[in-house]
Amino acid sequence: MRGWSRTEQGLALLVVLLSPFQDSGLMGTPLRYMGASFAIVPLLALCGLRLLRWSLSRDSKLRTGWLMAVLWVAAVNLWALLRHGPEWNGASLVAKTFNLGLMLALAAYAAFGIPWARFRWLPGAALAAYLISLAGVAVHDWNLGGLRPLLDNRLFHYGANPDTRWHGLAAEASVLSFTVGAQALLCMALLRSVPLRAALLAGAAVVLALCGSKGGLAVFAAALALAGLLMPGRRLLALLVVAGLVPLLPLAAERIGQLVSEQAFRETTTFSTRSAMWIWAGLAASQQPLGAGFAGFYPSLTRHLPEAMDRAAQAFPVIHNFAEVRSYLSTAQYAGTKTLFGDFLVYFGFPFVVLSVGFLAKALIRLRRRRDYWSVALLLFLCLGWTTYMSSLALYPGFLCLGAVRSLSASCSSRQNARQSAEGGRPYSVA
Repeated sequence: MRGWSRTEQGLALLVVLLSPFQDSGLMGTPLRYMGASFAIVPLLALCGLRLLRWSLSRDSKLRTGWLMAVLWVAAVNLWALLRHGPEWNGASLVAKTFNLGLMLALAAYAAFGIPWARFRWLPGAALAAYLISLAGVAVHDWNLGGLRPLLDNRLFHYGANPDTRWHGLAAEASVLSFTVGAQALLCMALLRSVPLRAALLAGAAVVLALCGSKGGLAVFAAALALAGLLMPGRRLLALLVVAGLVPLLPLAAERIGQLVSEQAFRETTTFSTRSAMWIWAGLAASQQPLGAGFAGFYPSLTRHLPEAMDRAAQAFPVIHNFAEVRSYLSTAQYAGTKTLFGDFLVYFGFPFVVLSVGFLAKALIRLRRRRDYWSVALLLFLCLGWTTYMSSLALYPGFLCLGAVRSLSASCSSRQNARQSAEGGRPYSVA
């Protein structure tokens, strides 16, 4: 492909194929959490190679949008470091800013810097990645052929996980559900075979129902239904697809009931943590509407979290367990809102919300013109997942899928521009 060498395309292919591995032994290296996926290695190499080519190019230019984004992120985080200093409760804010900044740069490059739709091998690679994820469930969780020891080690599962739910090659069931759901929808957007699409949908639905992730199947069904509502010509398809998921609901409920006892539900910190952190994110953003930056995220906890816990207890009359939330007041190691949207709302304030809504609206308009139901469903699945239960910047399958659907929408707009120009009309604008 023009502008991309075979080496660069090979690295991009490796990123796709290695992205299902989400609990790798690379976390035991200086990469730490950035090394959750083996895909970090080819992604770093690809970024370095493309950056070198760009810097040596005679006509190297930085797009205005990228430049403004980099300057904004840098300014917010520099101000946060100047305001709060280099440390907080013994944690290095400088190191956290650097690590999160690098993770953000890699995720942004995977989503916005690679023209995925222009790679002819993408459909086959996406299908292979999906099958790798399913194979991980079969081997690790079903012990297919007695092969579980191949994956049940610190190379493929660095951290010990006492959770009995299926998680395949991921660290936990929620990550598996997000990965498989996104991969299945991407394959259905790229592949045209109706029987193959039906098989992909069935495989993803069964895994999401039986892995025990409470949010995975709900978000999957919601994305498919909303896509039908947004596309009048595809409402019958959406109705048939969602109706096909209904028989899995009792199966999912039974599976979750087996895994979570009533006493365990009462003692769980999940709802208390998420409700308190969502309220805290709103409080933090209202106080710092332009963003607190990576460094300001943690000091904001001590300032607003006690009030957020009080409001959560008043708003939701259930038995609360704020043990995990209270630990955030003394250590920032695992602090977070549990959603990528909530974290970024605090990091970058309301400008992030405006840009996100604008991007989502523009992409949906382009995909609707293309009458691409599955791409719309994929985009909605990613947005709903990152808004409700997924937060990792190192979860590369999600950003790869976002990059692919963005690239598809951009290619659709480019073709429409060319058609309008050929007809002598006014072309659509391309961002």
